[in-house]
Amino acid sequence: MGGAIAWNYALHNPVAVSRLILIDALGYPSRGESGSLGFTIASTPVLNNLLLFATPKALVRKSLETIYYNQDRVTDEQVERFHDMAIREGNREAALKIFRGSFKTSKPKGQIDQIRTPTLILWGEKDNLISVENARQFNQDIRGSLLEIYPNVGHVPMEEVPGSVSRSILSFVLNK
Repeated sequence: MGGAIAWNYALHNPVAVSRLILIDALGYPSRGESGSLGFTIASTPVLNNLLLFATPKALVRKSLETIYYNQDRVTDEQVERFHDMAIREGNREAALKIFRGSFKTSKPKGQIDQIRTPTLILWGEKDNLISVENARQFNQDIRGSLLEIYPNVGHVPMEEVPGSVSRSILSFVLNK
């Protein structure tokens, strides 16, 4: 969701953004991705209300297994960290508002292709939440953008291959 917020901000405040970096960002309609069990439940009417009261760690684990390609990243500590974030005051309600449709994932016609900010697009080749085809679509729509796709990486390349991501970002930011 952060990527979608970033490109929307860059689109509507171009003077305020000198560089834009999108990592596995929302922006286009779903392409039949397998998705996450947690996200599926959170976006299912009535059923999602249960998440206001209970967020089982098993559901958190299953969701993490979907976002990481490298399953070794799904540790008990990681499950605890994400569970703690999920149940923090206000987070459940905020997440449900997003999943109930306040944040659409359809391409805003004539918007993404209006972005003129220098843009770096980073993507995990094995992202099950947002297809790598969306990376290619962003790259096509944002004139002059740069695209890097990390092989054997899921939805969170900044966690699976942090060194590669940081080198990409540094190169992009320092290359004026």
